[in-house]
This record gives sequence, C-alpha cells and structure tokens, in this order.
Amino acid sequence: MRDAQINLTPVQFSALHVLEDQPGVDQATVASAIGYDRATLGKVIDRLVDRALVERSVSKRDRRARELYLTSQGRDVLQTALPLVREIQNRLLADISPSDAASFKATLRHLLQSSGTDGLGPENA
Repeated sequence: MRDAQINLTPVQFSALHVLEDQPGVDQATVASAIGYDRATLGKVIDRLVDRALVERSVSKRDRRARELYLTSQGRDVLQTALPLVREIQNRLLADISPSDAASFKATLRHLLQSSGTDGLGPENA
C-alpha cells in the first residue's frame, strides 16, 4: 500500500476495518478481532490517533472505558485502501482455480474462528 501513497501497515488496516464495522468498540475488542495482544494494539491505536485516523472518546456507559471511532480522514484512508487490498488478495489467488480459492478462504476463516479471532477482511466488508 505504500506504493499507492497509503501509509498503513497490515495491522493498522485491520484495526481501521474493525472500527468501520464496529464503531465504538474498545481496544480489547479490536485486538481480539484481529488476533493481536492488547499491549501491542494499544501502540497501533496510539499511532492511528496521532495521525487523526481514529479518535478515542469516553464511554457514556462507563467513564473509565474508552471507545474508538474512525474519523472522516480514517474512513477516507480505509476506503482508498480497500480496493488495493482486494487487488493484492486477487493477485495472491490468481494462479489457483476459483474453487481452490474458495476452499482456501474457507479454511482460513475456520482457522481464524477456531483461534478466537473474527477473521475480518475486505471480502466481509
């Protein structure tokens, strides 16, 4: 994605994607959804906040908790990145048959679900 002037790491992209699908969740939920530990993801979220792609706000239900939301800039970056990610996925699967690609994706989803992550990706957008 850096070639396309989108400065996002895969984990940053994944975090933005989760926040698009689940606005207002906390860091622990994002970490679980993408299979990262909370401490590492906290640093990722800090960088996204510093870049004004994500904002933290105090939860109305629990003032100790922080909710995460995409900013309009974060939404724009994600929408720019999604077609590029799909293109990369298509290139990776280009040399196998559509049925093998479907089986591969189903196996990956199964592995992700059994490991406790949601397996969120642009094909689920």
